[in-house]
Amino acid sequence: MKKMKMVKFKEILENHFGLSFIVLSIVFLLIGSMVAPSFTAAADDDDDDGEVEVPKWSVGDTWTYQEKIPMPEMGRIESEIEMEVTAEREEFVNIGVEDGEDLVYDTYEVVGTLEGEEGPMEIKFQYTQENIAEVYNDPDWDIPSAYVPPIVEMDFPLYVGKEWDDDETFYYIDPEEEGFTEPKRRYWYMGKVEDEVTKEVNSEEFETYMINLIVAGEDLDGDSAVLNRFELYYSPEVRNVVHKDMYAVQRLPDDYDGPGDGVQEEWTGNETLIDYDLEPVEDDDDEEEASLLGIGIVIVIIGVGTASFIVYKKVKSGF
Repeated sequence: MKKMKMVKFKEILENHFGLSFIVLSIVFLLIGSMVAPSFTAAADDDDDDGEVEVPKWSVGDTWTYQEKIPMPEMGRIESEIEMEVTAEREEFVNIGVEDGEDLVYDTYEVVGTLEGEEGPMEIKFQYTQENIAEVYNDPDWDIPSAYVPPIVEMDFPLYVGKEWDDDETFYYIDPEEEGFTEPKRRYWYMGKVEDEVTKEVNSEEFETYMINLIVAGEDLDGDSAVLNRFELYYSPEVRNVVHKDMYAVQRLPDDYDGPGDGVQEEWTGNETLIDYDLEPVEDDDDEEEASLLGIGIVIVIIGVGTASFIVYKKVKSGF
């Protein structure tokens, strides 16, 4: 009898080995199909042709900059300004109109606190969520100003060789009346991502995108004109610029026969990051992937349990 049971058990194993193999194969295939996308997503993040998307700012993000401005006969003036994101605004209506229509943006509200001789002064800024471009600022001494449309310092996504420009943008300022009247100055700008560089700032190294930005402007009454160039170093890690150099550009007379190409630059100051504190940002894609992965694991567990129970019942019924 014992020998007959052993023979019967052997036959059952042989008969159901194929079923067990298929069940296990399906289980491993399901697990593999769920794990593979996570590796693929990670690879895509690292291999994106060097592009960097617009940063996601959060309420509480803070950057502190030191500004250095050379002043004639006064040497170099240094000051610190702390920039803190205080709110996200939907459909912020910019001061000023274009073609009779209000300009509306989704913005980050940022409060800059500047320590002055007479105490701290606050400036409330609005930056577009689309490309972190300043559209409006309102100092606490009630002289708001706005760029309409805004000057785009960084046209996201950024990558080496990226170029952008706009042939005209208007600067409004009106310290007394409600609303703004006609524009006071017309601007043009051109930007380009020159290179990816390692920038040392206060003994700390950051991987940055070096941006060359040229901004030209003239008063509409024709009294004055300006031409400025900026070198910006944007760090994806910091989600902001870590250093900015500013230059005044002067075009020399046509009959100039000295060295150079008829263009002269004068350094007019810089802004350097000295501290920052960022809120953690949750990636919606990661959350969705993790949620799907969790559901998939539950399905696999149920499937494995069901399959194991079926195999067990078939084996047991064979005795």
